[in-house]
Amino acid sequence: MRELPILFSTPMIRAILQGRKTVTRRVVKRQPWAHHWEHVPGYVGEFRHEGGNLWHFAHRIPHNPEWDLERQQRAPCAVGDRLWVREAWRAAASLDALSGSAIADRCMEAGYRRPWAPIRYEADGARNSAKDWREFGSTPGEAAPGRYRHARFMPRWASRITLEVTAVRVERLQDISEKQAHAEGVDNHMAATAVGSDATRGELLPATVHGFAHLWESINGAGSWSANPWVWAVEFRRVER
Repeated sequence: MRELPILFSTPMIRAILQGRKTVTRRVVKRQPWAHHWEHVPGYVGEFRHEGGNLWHFAHRIPHNPEWDLERQQRAPCAVGDRLWVREAWRAAASLDALSGSAIADRCMEAGYRRPWAPIRYEADGARNSAKDWREFGSTPGEAAPGRYRHARFMPRWASRITLEVTAVRVERLQDISEKQAHAEGVDNHMAATAVGSDATRGELLPATVHGFAHLWESINGAGSWSANPWVWAVEFRRVER
């Protein structure tokens, strides 16, 4: 079992906390073929699981009865791995001059067994300890504490969400089902918003899948849904730390 960091946007953090999000899709960094292969008659391509988190991409071309292994890829995680979630956060204003790692160093130098600090999480405004906030001169009801800290800079010690990987597979982005779109955290409001913003695509896709396509493009950029890349679909469950 490994522990690996994973980044989520604020809406997706809320979906995880509410139990609505149990899967995430991430683009396979090295897409397995040049696009012209798709247009060769008789071409077939697929990812094949070789055990653990090792996969091979294979392609067959006309008049070639054997599978040619174009390249192998390692999945970003394997079943049983734990993912600790990075999210946007704030520490007490008195710690604004310190980075997350510097806060950890100060704690260890002071004799603490592990790093800690008063933290407020941006996704839902939750604070990790009212007692700690009082000791740092804040109260739970006051406005935003210290400076905004991007999720990219959240250290392991500050993470409050841990996920256990239950399944990993490879598929094309547009193969997502309505059930999987729901598991991605797409709710009725997100689906309705997406349909309202792009009625043409909404006529072609189920509402929930359309909502996921809209969400995907908001994260990965315009045209990223149409590109239909191969993606890792990582299913998970939330676990207690």
